[in-house]
Amino acid sequence: MRPAANQNSLSTMSPLDRATLSHSRLFRNISLESVEYLLDACPVADFPAGCDLLSPDKPNSNLYLLLAGRLSVHLGDKSYTPHVVFEAGDCAGEMSILDSKPVSAYVIAQENCRLM
Repeated sequence: MRPAANQNSLSTMSPLDRATLSHSRLFRNISLESVEYLLDACPVADFPAGCDLLSPDKPNSNLYLLLAGRLSVHLGDKSYTPHVVFEAGDCAGEMSILDSKPVSAYVIAQENCRLM
């Protein structure tokens, strides 16, 4: 079950979320104001610890930007040691968008997460 998304505009976004966005690899050298019209269309949602954000062999059409928390990426089985851990400012879901294939790994909220 997906958490309810909140519609946030750049002007009402918390200073911490805004700072995370501006320092993320995706937006590091871009003025947020120049893409405000795009960001205003992006919902922000809170995911509880343990929530599966992405699962193998399932379609995905979303790019997620982690605003707060940690996400673990598991290849094969969820019980395996994480292949990588994402921190605030990192992105998830881009591979399945770029290659137009189903998701190839589990992406799980290690702790409560806030995602755009």
